[in-house]
Amino acid sequence: MWHRKTAVQAAIVAGVFGVLVAIIQKCPETSPQRNVPDIGKPADGSMPRVAEDLPSQEKSRFDKAHNYQHQHEYNRALEEIKPLVEKYPASLFLRLEHGRILYNIPSRRADALGEFLTAKQLDPASISVRYNLALTYANLNRIQEAQEEALWVYQHDKTHMKAALLLSELAYDDKKYKEARNYLMQVVQSNKDFVAYAEFYLAKLELVDSRTSSTQKEKAIEWLRKSVSRAREHEPMILQNLLTDICNSALNGPLSPLSGMKAFKELFSQHARACGI
Repeated sequence: MWHRKTAVQAAIVAGVFGVLVAIIQKCPETSPQRNVPDIGKPADGSMPRVAEDLPSQEKSRFDKAHNYQHQHEYNRALEEIKPLVEKYPASLFLRLEHGRILYNIPSRRADALGEFLTAKQLDPASISVRYNLALTYANLNRIQEAQEEALWVYQHDKTHMKAALLLSELAYDDKKYKEARNYLMQVVQSNKDFVAYAEFYLAKLELVDSRTSSTQKEKAIEWLRKSVSRAREHEPMILQNLLTDICNSALNGPLSPLSGMKAFKELFSQHARACGI
């Protein structure tokens, strides 16, 4: 599924998916909760709340960090952002930016978790903080905590389709297929971003039974048709990444029962080489 793919695949659509990257990689288990600093909250409002609150030289430094991050030069981004976090330890937006940069370095995901936990201490009601926590917990394979944070986000913002997708993925991994389908259908019915991926995942759900019938296979093909069509017409930035994911799943993953079907070959004839058909 999507969050177990490489960070590189996920980063392709960073502008669209934000931190919705496809991974759950095996990282060392840590307990950063024990190391969250008691930074408190400044009473005088002196901490910058947005980048524009920073003095010009520091704003320039923040912009460099932000640009380096989007260029996937994460170590250089850290060099720029770290002094700002040290100077303004109670700045929520700086903590979030620092955490996102760390998150994109697989070996630093435990550090990213610590940063997001500190951000949660600053603002427990922040949707962005809680979603980043959920995604990071998932990548550290701390599934129960990931579910709790993602559910909190979705309960407080029913339009948060990234949280719904994450919840569907966690439910799928736990073989709670009905629950996974419910979340995916909410994404599809929202008619917002990420519908193409939700339809792709619905195709996978049709094939979870080892005795998959021809009817289920046909339903899966239909979901894939909708998914590719949706991406091509409404979400072109994710199209190539989506096609790659579908092809990989057909070769050696959940969609493998479809790989020999004529309908699948016809659907992906223009991508035959990538799909190995």
